[in-house]
Amino acid sequence: MSISSRLNKRLNNLRRYYLGVHYYMVDPEYDALRSLDVMEVKRLIDNELLTEDLMLCNDRLRKCVKISRGAKVCKFEVSGHDVILKVDELLNVDIDDLIAHIITSKGETRKVYSPCKGYILIIEELPERPEKYSIYVVGDEYVSELEFRTT
Repeated sequence: MSISSRLNKRLNNLRRYYLGVHYYMVDPEYDALRSLDVMEVKRLIDNELLTEDLMLCNDRLRKCVKISRGAKVCKFEVSGHDVILKVDELLNVDIDDLIAHIITSKGETRKVYSPCKGYILIIEELPERPEKYSIYVVGDEYVSELEFRTT
């Protein structure tokens, strides 16, 4: 493999980091997908249950899933002076999997582990200091993987 082809491969991997996550809801009236933003997805969570079928695609991971209505959603928060997340939306996590490293204001490091099992639905950065993230995990029994297609 030449230097230029290796460089192109690394640049493509870096470019993928900046790609987004897309949320869709199946609109039964028109048999079509309707794009949603994170706030709309959060409104679909009622009493820790998802009220509609969703489709979620993560371009960084090149992965799509369908999440069924009635899925149990577990929410937890991660906060600290500096937070280094080790996960992304659509990653499958188990209980006690490493979620983040936290650096405290005293310079000490801590690890945060998942209290839930399933696929990460939302990672929401909250505009607060110290850094704070809300992480939503949906039970994997309600998730089915789909074929990823680029447009």
